[in-house]
Amino acid sequence: MSWRCFGNIEDCFYVTYGDSFNDAIEMGKEYLILKLEDYENNNKSFPKASSIIDLKNKRELKKHGG
Repeated sequence: MSWRCFGNIEDCFYVTYGDSFNDAIEMGKEYLILKLEDYENNNKSFPKASSIIDLKNKRELKKHGG
């Protein structure tokens, strides 16, 4: 079982699951397409993507109990 999450989407912290890494990625793609279509249809601004540096820093903090 593999999972992926999307923390930049405003109204939820969505996690996708799949029987494999590729299944989880495909489910995540479907979710993102639907969610971004919802943003567009409702004239909402797309969420700002996290920078790679911020994501790496968060991962390092988690490793060290932060």
